[in-house]
Amino acid sequence: MIEFNQPQGVEVELQPESTPIRRVAVTVQPAPAQPAPAPAQPTPAPAPAQPVAAQPSETTKSTYQNRAIGMLMRIADTYREQNNFRQATEMYFDILHKYPDAPEARLAHERLMELAAYYESRGELRQARYICEQLT
Repeated sequence: MIEFNQPQGVEVELQPESTPIRRVAVTVQPAPAQPAPAPAQPTPAPAPAQPVAAQPSETTKSTYQNRAIGMLMRIADTYREQNNFRQATEMYFDILHKYPDAPEARLAHERLMELAAYYESRGELRQARYICEQLT
């Protein structure tokens, strides 16, 4: 004999047949309607938000700026190490022009002088002169 828990809202009726095999007829009736929930109470308005500073603090700005300059220097150095001197030259000049007061600007200036000396040693005087003229 099979036993099962009858789900709520389902009526099961077993009807014997004249054959030895029993068939089961299931009649499903909808569950009784649930009463409508009470209307929700209006939620109170949220407290006014605290004013947010429009500008980040100077400390935050300088931290991000230092990170950006450091990343630009690493990119420029990577170009130089890969013998991509034109890209390195552009990056070093970007650092000099955008962040002239940063300590990395002095380092960028030194690297540009090294690149100018490199170009001069290879006989690429026009490129060496361009770098030197831009630095003065």
